[in-house]
Amino acid sequence: MPKVSVLVPIYNVEKYLRCCLDSILMQTVTDFELLLIDDGSTDNCGAICDEYAQKDSRVRVFHKENGGVSSARNLGLDNAVGEWIAFVDADDWVESNYIETLLYENKAADIIFFGSTRCYPYGETITKDVISSYCNSRIDIEKALYYLQTFDYVGFTWNKLLKNTIIQDNKIRFINDLNYREDELFTLQYCRYIRNLTIISSSIYNYRVLDSGLSVRKKTSKEFALLANNLLENINFFCFLPLINLEKERVLKSLLKAIFLENKTERKKCIIY
Repeated sequence: MPKVSVLVPIYNVEKYLRCCLDSILMQTVTDFELLLIDDGSTDNCGAICDEYAQKDSRVRVFHKENGGVSSARNLGLDNAVGEWIAFVDADDWVESNYIETLLYENKAADIIFFGSTRCYPYGETITKDVISSYCNSRIDIEKALYYLQTFDYVGFTWNKLLKNTIIQDNKIRFINDLNYREDELFTLQYCRYIRNLTIISSSIYNYRVLDSGLSVRKKTSKEFALLANNLLENINFFCFLPLINLEKERVLKSLLKAIFLENKTERKKCIIY
């Protein structure tokens, strides 16, 4: 059994894919498997994935019809056998000590957050720093999650290391039809079950900021409604944040406000308010 399963959902990123895969395979430790989920790519990504699988026995490839990043990650989770789960976006890359740092610093935590560098076109980079800490009480965990959410660390899966047994035992999966803030919902669901949390400041992940993709495309009213409904169904849990002293309705409103204001046109179409 490999120590870490690295999951990479892939769709039409042949320009960046080799950089991503090379960075993962050139780690300072070798005790990991690399799962490549080709989500119906129409470029050469599928062939590139097969090429890497032929060269390295740690690589496993899954080809599927296009269904979105959530369904791709779920397929990876269904097949991952590592003790830990790590997600890497196919247009990003990691430092050579990425896995070694995570395994060395984990302190037996249930979830590990780590620093990253945002890499913009034309060479500009911004490193997002966090304060290293270890929490093993529910109150401290809640404070840490609020701190991390403030710095936009909860809303991604690529800046975390997760325990596979927690995911599988509690049947935690991404919402298949949701490709917007699906990372945040997955993380919050996962955090229901953690007993401790580690934050390491090391910037070991490089996030490529592009002018296109899920992060900049227009969201649909269906996605807004799906996200809102999921928050409604889990409102009791989401109240664990320091907003806990407010009424549930006010907590929900503050959670949804930022979502709806991102697209006022779609807000008018959404049946959830």
